[in-house]
Parts: sequence; structure tokens; C-alpha cells
Amino acid sequence: MEELKLNGLKSHDYHALMQQLLPVAIRSVLPKHVRYAITRLCFFFNALCAKVVDVSRLNDLQQDIVVILCLLEKYFPPSIFDIMLHLTVHLVSDDISKKELIENELKWLAQGPRQQVLTYPRYIINGCRYHIKERDEARVNQNSGVSIVASTMQIASSKDKNPVLGDMCFYGIVREIWDLDYNMFNICVLSVIGLIVKWCQS
Repeated sequence: MEELKLNGLKSHDYHALMQQLLPVAIRSVLPKHVRYAITRLCFFFNALCAKVVDVSRLNDLQQDIVVILCLLEKYFPPSIFDIMLHLTVHLVSDDISKKELIENELKWLAQGPRQQVLTYPRYIINGCRYHIKERDEARVNQNSGVSIVASTMQIASSKDKNPVLGDMCFYGIVREIWDLDYNMFNICVLSVIGLIVKWCQS
């Protein structure tokens, strides 16, 4: 702190500084109109980065950021306006398009997949080829085995009173491969002996 610099901060620290502490820190330092513009920018990021974003306010936030940038351009020299500051205009529109995409996917999921389910003896997912057990029985190389790592409570013995959360590897053999068609997207499901795993979305 001798040089009056903050070092070693993580991104959450910067968020807390900008959204919570900066409006308080500039209260008695800057003129009122400048303080007002900066505080509005802080409140904008606070609303946009909240854990729960009020979707009904997104259009208001979009209009607010345009006004905020105009205020900042009024009070600050052009040299501080790089591309990063102007990109804030697009943050809300990105949130709106993500919201519309999620709503669209939820609508199709709620309607359920088509009645006809396609099944495959083999399927390539993310560059890995999987076969069903029946197809592998006549082959030398086996591609029907799968494994998944999941977090689960583990104990050392039946007398252990302190379970520990840890990763455990589960193994299985692919019995069937289903392709569920939701009209706008497909979901591949591997039916594994012992469990069913949703593997990917294409």
C-alpha cells in the first residue's frame, strides 16, 4: 500500500470494488455530475452481474447504459474511451439473446421429443466412437465400455462416521444408443447397463 496500488486481486475482487465500493469512495471526491455518471455505471454492472437477473428489466438496462455512456463522454476526455467501454452496450443484448435461446430450448423440451426414437449400433460423440454391446460381441476391439466420474459421498468402512465428498469413477457397458429429436435440436442418450447417461446435445 506504500505506492497506493492494489495488487493480486481476483476478478471477484474487482467486481466488488466497482459495484459496491467505488460509489462510496467517490462520494466526497468528485463533482456531483461526474459522481452521478460513474455511480450509474456501477449500478448498471451491479444489476447485470447479480446472481438473479430480472429479465423484465433488461430493456431498461439497455437504455440506461446508452445514457450512461453519453454522460461519461460528456465529462471525460475521449482518450479513456477504448473499445472495451463501448462494448458495454452489447452486454445486455447478449443477455437478451441468451434468454431467448434458453426460452426456446425450454419450450421444445416441455413439448417432449418426437414419438419415433432413432437407435444406432454406433455413434461418434466429440470425436469418440461408441458401439453397443451387441455389436461389440463379434469384434476384437471393444468400444462399448464407458466410464463417468461423479462426485459422491464416500466412507472408508461401514463403521466410518465421517463421509467425505470425493470423485468416484463408475463403469458401464452401452446397451442402446438413442437419438431423441426435439425438432430444434437432438440429444443423444447412451443407455448403459446399470444407469442411463445423457451424453451430448447436437
